[in-house]
Amino acid sequence: MSKETTTVKDLIANIAETRTQVSANSKDELRVAQAMLNDPTYKVDIYTNKGVVGQYCPYDEARRMCASIIKDTTRMSAKEAEELAYNYKFDKAAAQTMINFGKEFVNTYVKTGRKLPLGGRERCNAILQLKTKEARMVSVPSVSVSEDGGTVIHHGAGGTKMVPEHDVIKATGGVPKWIK
Repeated sequence: MSKETTTVKDLIANIAETRTQVSANSKDELRVAQAMLNDPTYKVDIYTNKGVVGQYCPYDEARRMCASIIKDTTRMSAKEAEELAYNYKFDKAAAQTMINFGKEFVNTYVKTGRKLPLGGRERCNAILQLKTKEARMVSVPSVSVSEDGGTVIHHGAGGTKMVPEHDVIKATGGVPKWIK
């Protein structure tokens, strides 16, 4: 890996150590995706109720996909296509494309009404599901600004507000059976 990239584990540790807030960060998102696509050492164990059943390596998976595309479009041999794919380094644009596809897949698939299991990992077995929240009235606090002009003060109930019907993605997980 080049100087500007690092291993996925090092990058995750660095982001976790240096972040000052939990909010989304598209630069970090892109850095992690690019590292995952270019780090042959990053592998995760796949779990089922029987425990570890395999490993997943994004680096290998991405190169198998690239090799398949190269082979099918150029008609070169599978071995030649694989050699080309394993010499490829994903740039930021390609990593962003993968992120965008992944996000759109999740948003599109959950519209089927089916649950989307994210796959068992060492400490997690998350499932995503689309839920519709009915329209409802919610109470909102009254807000004022302090005399110094900088502090926002929330008071008791200030009124109600109508929240329209909308969809949310609910994540569930619980304690995986392999941890119990």
